Amino acid sequence: MNVVAYILIALGGLVALVNWSTPVLSWRKKGFVSPIPFVGSLLLLFGLLLLPGTRPYAWIALFVDFSTLTFLIALPVIVYQCWPTSRLNLQHCFVANANKRSLTIKLFKRHKATISANFTVLGDDKSEQVMTLGLVGEWTTTKNGFSITGYAANRKLLINKHHDNYITSELNYSSDKYDGLGGFEVLKRM
Repeated sequence: MNVVAYILIALGGLVALVNWSTPVLSWRKKGFVSPIPFVGSLLLLFGLLLLPGTRPYAWIALFVDFSTLTFLIALPVIVYQCWPTSRLNLQHCFVANANKRSLTIKLFKRHKATISANFTVLGDDKSEQVMTLGLVGEWTTTKNGFSITGYAANRKLLINKHHDNYITSELNYSSDKYDGLGGFEVLKRM
């Protein structure tokens, strides 16, 4: 068991050492050199856990490896940026599929909105190509539904209630363009 622990510690230390060299290599090559995340820390952690004398200090392995350390430092920022559009904050969701075009609009707490769309268009060689776009904006409620702004210059998307469904219309942009978001009959999923 000790031999396995020493092998894991040696491999983890080697990976951690290589990871610490990546900032220097990135600077010297004037390009990004990617570290190997978590591998060095996990190997060190398991190796230290196998030895009874080092078991209380095994947690230090998380801070010895450069890539794991930078991940732990960046984790609060990653969570902060992902939280506004997490499923827990979703308030309304609209979907549509029509004429080789699909649209999903999600409205979150704190008035964040995401729009994802897929359009099938004819390319120069007359073959069908799928164009995908993702947009982020801010939404407000209106008398008849919702309004989304800030997702593209001067464009404004209205989602108005029409009988049991909703209809999208876009201001300051032609719905005739392949990426126009107006003219969709969307179903409210949430």
